Amino acid sequence: MSLITSRQNPLVKQIAKLLESARERRKQQQFIVEGIHLAQLAKDSGWPVTQLILAESASQHPEIGALLRTWPGVPVVSVSDGLFQQMFDIQANVGIVVLLSQPPGRVIADTGEFSVLLDDVQDPGNVGTIMRTAVAAGVSNIYLSHGCADVWSPKVLRAAMGAHFQVNVNSDVDLLQVLELHSGKVVVTDLAASQSLYNLDLRGPVCMIFGNEGAGVSERLRAAAGDKVLIPMPGKIESLNVAAAAAICLFERVRQLQR
Repeated sequence: MSLITSRQNPLVKQIAKLLESARERRKQQQFIVEGIHLAQLAKDSGWPVTQLILAESASQHPEIGALLRTWPGVPVVSVSDGLFQQMFDIQANVGIVVLLSQPPGRVIADTGEFSVLLDDVQDPGNVGTIMRTAVAAGVSNIYLSHGCADVWSPKVLRAAMGAHFQVNVNSDVDLLQVLELHSGKVVVTDLAASQSLYNLDLRGPVCMIFGNEGAGVSERLRAAAGDKVLIPMPGKIESLNVAAAAAICLFERVRQLQR
């Protein structure tokens, strides 16, 4: 296994660009995940892998050693611990990083599915948290508008905790086109709505739309939504964080399905 010690190495330069730039990730159609947990999830999902990068001391870690033994045929390079710490946000002794290919997006017209649409949700932590919650609630598809945070950024990937490997993800999508292919309920939260979330039957095919942290869901998507609902809030707060609102809506459907 070759050892890289210089920031001038071509692979190191490539990785730095992928970590820093959404434009570069789109251009190369690649992204990076860091750490044992996400590496294991990527492997278990059968995701296309381009390269494994290990910190020099990480090869001694038992979990990483076991992972490598069950992941044959993937190119592996080692990076000196000092350089690894400069490049990534994880400790060198558990330092494994995976370079992965981005999948082609695909819009699905299966009316039996449960989908989430994100309309200009700009905070990476919110995008990742909603993705993680959506997968836990059984969502099949997540569609993101052009104005959302880059779904393949390191911050989104960390917050999503492997959700990318469990769901069909489509970014830079015209969300109205998605709705045209959906014959089930289209639900959006609205502070001015008269119908409570808890009074709406969510047990069939559903698209749920969640919007920008400040502006909410755009008017064109709000107009396309057949069901506008209010999340009851008896306390003295005007609105909820979008990730919190999404969790309430998604798991209300779970509750209804189990009732």
